[in-house]
Amino acid sequence: MAGVIEELATPFLAVEVDVLDRNVAALAARARDARVAMRPHAKTHKCVEIARRQLDAAAVGLSVATLAEAEVFAAAGFEDPRRPIRPRRRVSGAPSARGRSRWRRG
Repeated sequence: MAGVIEELATPFLAVEVDVLDRNVAALAARARDARVAMRPHAKTHKCVEIARRQLDAAAVGLSVATLAEAEVFAAAGFEDPRRPIRPRRRVSGAPSARGRSRWRRG
C-alpha cells in the first residue's frame, strides 16, 4: 500500500461499501416502518454514487444545501434535488433564544 495513497487524486472518498449499504438499508427500513418519506441530505456525503444508493433503497428524493449542489445532482440525473428553506423570522409561539432553557427536558 506504500506509495498508493500518494498516487490518488484528491479529494477522494474511501468507503466500506458493505457498511454503507447496511446503513442505507437500515435507514430505509426505519423510514418505511415509520411510514415517512425519506429525503436524505446530500451535504453529509456530497457523492452522486451514495445518493443513487439512497434513492434505490427507497428515498423519494434528495435535499441539498446550496444551488451548486442542486446543479451537480441535477446534472447527474436526479430529477428533484430540493433545498430546504429556513424561516427568516421566529415562528409565533416558538421559544426565543433566551427562553430555550425552559423547553429542555430533564
